[in-house]
Amino acid sequence: MRYFIWLLLFFSINTYAQTDLKFDTRYIDAEDKWVSMPINRDSTHNYGFVYLDNIAGLTFHLEGTYKISVDGNIILKKQPITQIIKQRLSVSNIKVAVIPISMFKDLQIKENPDWLKAYKNGENEVSRLLKLGSTHNAWNQSDRALIYLQKLEQIEPKYKGLSYELSFAYNALKEYEKAILILDKALIADPKNCELYKELLYAQMNLKQVDKAMDSNKLAYDVCSDKNFRMQILRDLMYHYYTKKDKEQFKIWAKKAKIEMATVPGALQDIAKWEAELNK
Repeated sequence: MRYFIWLLLFFSINTYAQTDLKFDTRYIDAEDKWVSMPINRDSTHNYGFVYLDNIAGLTFHLEGTYKISVDGNIILKKQPITQIIKQRLSVSNIKVAVIPISMFKDLQIKENPDWLKAYKNGENEVSRLLKLGSTHNAWNQSDRALIYLQKLEQIEPKYKGLSYELSFAYNALKEYEKAILILDKALIADPKNCELYKELLYAQMNLKQVDKAMDSNKLAYDVCSDKNFRMQILRDLMYHYYTKKDKEQFKIWAKKAKIEMATVPGALQDIAKWEAELNK
């Protein structure tokens, strides 16, 4: 009976220690928080702080490792101060656990590390606002991105890169008209910006503004050097004129496509197929 009671006690302590952590948070949702990584092969956990670096973007600062012993205690190994490790966090669906305040004492941490102040200076500076917006856009959180981008828009509406991030956010949120208003103005000031054309075409096609999108495609083709994008433009233009049975326009763009897409598997066969259909 004593053995059974001890066993229950062991599992209750160990379960409490383990379930204190819930690995259900993406890195982007753990900004300015202490987090624990999933368990390693040696039964340890890496832990550290997630923050936004104005240059590197979302970053993980490794504080150390810990292990939960069989009696439920935390065995800690702090990272030496002379061996600082910071990891730039790429977009992913990896889940980490936000460390609860109840574990702060055992892990020898406080709510905000002292070094964080250096990264928080100029919290409302235009460069940081853009970085916050672009980071949330990259992590598919465009609603949160707009909070920072619209604030930046009020301060400096012509700030470099703002138009792209705003249009990206509006497109992601299916507010295509707002994206087009921004892009039309931005392309007057920067008519050779290929990234702006990509967002414009995306918005126009989603609004079924097909003729306008084809005009934008032609402009983009002349200014963009991105080979993959140029090939996509050619395919869209050819298919558009193929469906409209406009032989002359199809011929113009098919000629360009045969040169640029000559090494793309299946591309020339598709063009030949469309040509044959048009010539029937």
